[in-house]
Amino acid sequence: MKVEMYQGLLELNWNLLFSAVTVLVLFLILKKFFFEKVHNFMEKREQEVIDSFENAKKTQEEADSVLAEYKSQLRQAEAEKQRIIKEARADAEEQASEIMREAKEDIDAQRNRFRIEMKNERTQAEEEIKREMSSMVIMAAKKVLGSELDEEKQKSTIEAAMKEAEDNYGSR
Repeated sequence: MKVEMYQGLLELNWNLLFSAVTVLVLFLILKKFFFEKVHNFMEKREQEVIDSFENAKKTQEEADSVLAEYKSQLRQAEAEKQRIIKEARADAEEQASEIMREAKEDIDAQRNRFRIEMKNERTQAEEEIKREMSSMVIMAAKKVLGSELDEEKQKSTIEAAMKEAEDNYGSR
C-alpha cells in the first residue's frame, strides 16, 4: 500500500505537458502584449522621474541664482539706504550750521541796531541837555544883566560856551 501512494508523483502524463505548453503560450502572449507595454511604461516612467529630478535640479539652481540676485539687491539697497542716511545727516548738519550762521548774523545786526539806537538816543539826550542848559544860562544871564540880549548874540555866546565846555570835559 505504501508503494501506491508515491507512484503518481514520478509519472509523466499528458496533463503536465499541456500545462507546460499552456504556460509557455500564455507567457509568450503576455510577453508580446503585456510585458512589453509594462516594460515600456516602466522605462517611460523612469525617464519621467529622471526628467523630473533634472527639472528639480534646474529649478533649484534657478532659485539659488534668484536668491543670490535678491541678496545682492538687498545689499545694494542697504548700501543705498546708508548713503541716503549719510547724505541726509550731512544736509541736516549743513542746514543747522546755516541756521546758526544766520542766527548769529541776525544777533550781530540787532546788536549793531541797538548800538546805533543807543548812540542816537544819547546824542538826542545830549542835545536836549544842551538846550536845557542854554535856556538856563540865558535865564541866569538875564538875571545877572537885568536886560534881554539880542537873540543872535545869545545863541552865539551860548554855543561858544558849550563848545568850550565840551572841549574841557569831553562828550560823554
